[in-house]
Amino acid sequence: MRIPSTPRSIGVTKCRLGFSLVEMLVVIVGLSLLLSLTAGIIVVVMKIERSGADALHSLIVQKELADQFRSDVANASAAPDEFGRYKAGPECLLLRQDDGDVIVYQWESGTLERSLLSQSAPVRQPLPVGSASTVQNFQRSGRDHRLVTLRLIETHGGLIHPVDISAALGGDLR
Repeated sequence: MRIPSTPRSIGVTKCRLGFSLVEMLVVIVGLSLLLSLTAGIIVVVMKIERSGADALHSLIVQKELADQFRSDVANASAAPDEFGRYKAGPECLLLRQDDGDVIVYQWESGTLERSLLSQSAPVRQPLPVGSASTVQNFQRSGRDHRLVTLRLIETHGGLIHPVDISAALGGDLR
């Protein structure tokens, strides 16, 4: 009589058809950790990019303000102490032009305003100064107070960042 052969009897091993539950859980936990780490890195990179964009915007605004301020001071013949209802001080700067017009820089309620007071109607122009946490003041120094400085003080997260924009009355030629 013949004995039927079984896989065990001929040394063939059993074939594995899938993964165990423990192996699947290890893979899922590993992928979850990798995904959460990647999400955290993306959030940090986006915050850094936003901060860099804000700083660049602030620099561009301050450059435009500096160009306008230096141009006005260079074209001015004098910086009087008073003109009409305006009085020069830390929050107000008066610049008399050669043609008799007066430019008034005035810090009021957290905004800087440039006003051109001429024989015709006055022209008012709000000037951006950067971030909302910026404070400014005007200083006149030097011989005959001919050096005019606009000081912007920005605060970001407890850090104080002062920026001084200076120009000489009448420009370099006087």
